[in-house]
Amino acid sequence: MTVGYDVVVIGGGHAGAEAAWAAARLGCRTALVTISLDAIGRMSCNPAIGGLGKGQIVREIDALGGLMARAIDATGIQFRMLNRGKGPAVWSPRAQADRAAYAAEVRRLLEATPNLDLFEGVVEEILTEPGGRNARRLSPPWPTQDAEPGARNPKPDDPALARRVCGIRLAGGRELHASAVVLTTGTFLRGLLHCGPEQTPGGRIGEPTAEVLSRSLQSLGLRLGRLKTGTPPRLRGSTIDYARTERQIGDEPPAPFSFMTDRIDRSQVPCWITYTNGVTHEIIRANLHRAPMYSGQIRSRGPRYCPSIEDKVVRFAEKDRHQIFLEPEGRDDPRIYCNGIATSLPRDVQEALVHSIRGLEHAEIVQFGYAVEYDWVPTDQISATLETRRVAGLFLAGQINGTSGYEEAAGQGLLAGVNAAARVRGTDPLVLGRDEAYIGVMIDDLVTRPPDEPYRMFTSRAEYRLQLRSDNADERLTPIGRRVGLVDDERWRRFNRKREQIAAIERWLSQSRRGGVALGELLRRPEVRIRDLIADFGVAGEILLPEVLEAVEIRTKYAGYIARQVREIDRFRQTECLRIPEGFDYSAIPSLRAEAKEKLCRFQPRTLGQASRLSGISPADIAVLHLYLYGACRTSGR
Repeated sequence: MTVGYDVVVIGGGHAGAEAAWAAARLGCRTALVTISLDAIGRMSCNPAIGGLGKGQIVREIDALGGLMARAIDATGIQFRMLNRGKGPAVWSPRAQADRAAYAAEVRRLLEATPNLDLFEGVVEEILTEPGGRNARRLSPPWPTQDAEPGARNPKPDDPALARRVCGIRLAGGRELHASAVVLTTGTFLRGLLHCGPEQTPGGRIGEPTAEVLSRSLQSLGLRLGRLKTGTPPRLRGSTIDYARTERQIGDEPPAPFSFMTDRIDRSQVPCWITYTNGVTHEIIRANLHRAPMYSGQIRSRGPRYCPSIEDKVVRFAEKDRHQIFLEPEGRDDPRIYCNGIATSLPRDVQEALVHSIRGLEHAEIVQFGYAVEYDWVPTDQISATLETRRVAGLFLAGQINGTSGYEEAAGQGLLAGVNAAARVRGTDPLVLGRDEAYIGVMIDDLVTRPPDEPYRMFTSRAEYRLQLRSDNADERLTPIGRRVGLVDDERWRRFNRKREQIAAIERWLSQSRRGGVALGELLRRPEVRIRDLIADFGVAGEILLPEVLEAVEIRTKYAGYIARQVREIDRFRQTECLRIPEGFDYSAIPSLRAEAKEKLCRFQPRTLGQASRLSGISPADIAVLHLYLYGACRTSGR
């Protein structure tokens, strides 16, 4: 049986959900295919959304019209704004989720979306046909350090170089035809679970792996590598001695993620903090020879910034303890997630190390920690639109691109869904710049410097983070979402109302005075708060949107720093906006170094700025390329 769609999305995780949501809301007839419909939106690791750098991505997804923020606002059980003690550039929202309720809410939102059908099944093949991009402008594959041994490396004249996607084939033979396919496989591509010496095929505990699809990707000329991630044990909450731990409560009032959420009225659930100790570390050191990461059983790279407890003990041997967050998996869920002790040690060692920790002496483990190895596609093979260079119409998003985390996956998924729809409709793709969004920083990092370990977003990765704050994501991106077609009338009205209120308050601050000093000047002082000024002058602050006052205060107090960064962004855009023509012949530039030609041919940068960020490209190379591009622009009259 064959069914026709505009866009098919493979995978029901966070990337797949956003991709399907975006494509369907943009008017494309869309199918989302997942191994299990019950697993849509499932949190396979920590039961939380947001965090440092990640919270900004969630607010950006929301500002563009995505669904993640809506889902967590509806189901979160504890909300906190991290880094409040620092400047607003690094304020990051985070929320504990009710794991089951969050997944149910994501599925509910998808099922209520017009133009979207949900399918349960295992995808075995990406279907293609002749007629892709001109094969001459596509670069041949280049070996990478983590390339799979024996992977097929097609020659430049390989027919796969001139292919375009036309659908998928499921196990059993059913076909879904489509003009664009978004692949969001998470950890399921030949996933292999490790718990001590035990090895079990699977994408996550209790779920099967996608074995055949990897071979289909290789047959299309895509190079695959292997990465690793891990998860900690889960405990039965009733067996924890919370009196021996530190209680951590949420913010009051809780700050929503979505710009469409007025307030969160639900009661919040506490988390708890405890620590490893010297006994814990000795248990781990004594059993490193049984740890898959140290015995040679696992050879792929894991996330540096979210290491296993084995890695922490070895790499930070001078530390006498490591923090553990005990996080409820739901309001009424008996399971507690042990954030901070991800491990793949054998079960008996996990029992011993857990019971050595204060408050967990008698805790019952209901799910042991494990590591999972999986296939990914090194990202020198995709463009900034997340479309593969080898097969037109095939887009990749999430962990298949080497990232870790729900938020990074969801941000890619939204952009992949938008660009898949753009390909179907023949409209311009959406590429966000490093100066526009954390999502833009992430994708630019991926396509200019392919990771050799799972990529995680941090505020430190964004050079313009004072402009990319969590509070102004709507100001930066909602007009873009409106232009693309994802932002509906209700969101647009609310956005304009906020913008008008900000302008009105800023006018009032500049025109009103106290003791001869404009209120705007007073507000620049660290000890002065805008709510105090409003109260003193009898302004009805309760009729203003809460986020309006915060936005005005940040813009006023940090006006000088913001202005300086705007100037930096203007300089950045001078090179970033100089586009490199598609199929540009770098071999025709005699004064360009051979290594530079190789890198530029391999990555096919879209702009001069993107070319400058490629590893191995020197300032001298950029100067030469700039000269040739400038000459080409003058010759063409552009």
